[in-house]
Amino acid sequence: SEEEAKMADKQQQEEQATNAAREKQKLNADSHRIKGKITVGLDSYLGYYPLRSNRLRNQMLNSGYQIEFIDDAANYSERSRRLASGELDFAVFTVDSFILNNAPSFPGKIIMVISESKGADAIVCKKEIEKINDLTSIVATLDSPSHHLIKASIIDFGLDKLKQKIIPANGSEDALKQLREGKADAAVLWEPDVSKAISDPRFKTLFSTKNTSKLIVDVLVASDKVINEQPEKIDSLLTNYFPTLKFYQSNKATTITEFMKDSKLTEQAASEVVSSIDWINLNRNASRWFGIRSPQNPMPRFEIVEAIRLTDDILIQYGDFQTSPLPSQGPLHLLSSRSLSKIFEKQATGQKIEGLDSRFSRLSIHQWNELTPVATLKLKPIKFRPGTNQLTAQAKEEILNIKNILSRYPRYRIRIEGHSSTQGDPTLNKSLSKERSEAIKNYLIKNYQLTPNRILAVGKGADSPITRGSDESYRAWLGRLPRVEFHLLEEIY
Repeated sequence: SEEEAKMADKQQQEEQATNAAREKQKLNADSHRIKGKITVGLDSYLGYYPLRSNRLRNQMLNSGYQIEFIDDAANYSERSRRLASGELDFAVFTVDSFILNNAPSFPGKIIMVISESKGADAIVCKKEIEKINDLTSIVATLDSPSHHLIKASIIDFGLDKLKQKIIPANGSEDALKQLREGKADAAVLWEPDVSKAISDPRFKTLFSTKNTSKLIVDVLVASDKVINEQPEKIDSLLTNYFPTLKFYQSNKATTITEFMKDSKLTEQAASEVVSSIDWINLNRNASRWFGIRSPQNPMPRFEIVEAIRLTDDILIQYGDFQTSPLPSQGPLHLLSSRSLSKIFEKQATGQKIEGLDSRFSRLSIHQWNELTPVATLKLKPIKFRPGTNQLTAQAKEEILNIKNILSRYPRYRIRIEGHSSTQGDPTLNKSLSKERSEAIKNYLIKNYQLTPNRILAVGKGADSPITRGSDESYRAWLGRLPRVEFHLLEEIY
């Protein structure tokens, strides 16, 4: 009827108005800035803290991604299922748990090494037990790094009887609970529970990963879907992760404070946890673990391949597999280093990687000396008024040129070296050379807002004279000795 048609028309208009209002609301909200969502499966182990920190979460938001961390209490089989089903974009594993829970299909590839346990995983036992060979029972989270530590111990120390006396636990916290309740002689724990356990006078650390190598290595795995269809998610995550990691490595006091808040640890326990985790930065990931070459390291190592092979050997000897569960193509088939290589190449060429905090932390002289010189700027001579540290007009023009060059390499720190002639009083020469380098540093800070902590000014005096040319007169050579040099220093992430 006509009345029904009018009502239908009115209803349609109301729906259109409602939809228009919703669209306007979306435009007014910040949600339209989000490119997408990233899901990461992990657990509460403190070695993953930089990855699951609010700092990284905020950095990812700035890059347009909402990141969600799904804590499964170290249920690696469930984590693997979610990775294979597409519920997770990324998942954290130890090398052993990745192989054990994902062979033979392997629904993802290792894209970086997070950390290596250096005491963060341990067998904790009753005080009266003297040796690992004395254990008669032990609590552990099966198919986890805890279990892998026991497997290696059983193989290496001949503890065959202990193999039948492993009591299952639902994560490290539950293993500690069972140890406290007296259900076993010992438990395999990971931080923060190791520190919590040994704070109890009844227990001690019997054996830990403090002195092992490549036994428990934490890795980040990206799903095949992300690798093949959404590689930008990997680029964004790694690009923001490494500067975040650098922040926590460079600010130990902050890391300890956040560990105390995250895991209810004492300051001493939190400090010990920090020392027990060997986080792997971008440079070590590329040059030591993934075999990526650079001008500074033409002979890189491939430690992740060695870690995979050592793990494979333990799993076969223990009886988890009759033959190697690795792909027929070998360990390299479990790796994908495209994004890591791309980000490392950016760093090696001095480009600023997205998400990098532009502030430079203060360094001690020892830390400055540890940085690697990667280049010396080619400059025109910077002239001072004779016998002073006063810049000439020509010098200020050249410093402007220097500022423009440095703006192309914002990631590098700078060492300004003042040099003097070999003639005159050596002490006065060295002092003047330092004053001149300081004058340039101050000029850059005052006029071009360079970060003070980024620049080190030193006076070398006549300690490092330049080589005299074969056809160069002595007078000309002496004229070249007073100079200022600019060196770019590699800042490791």
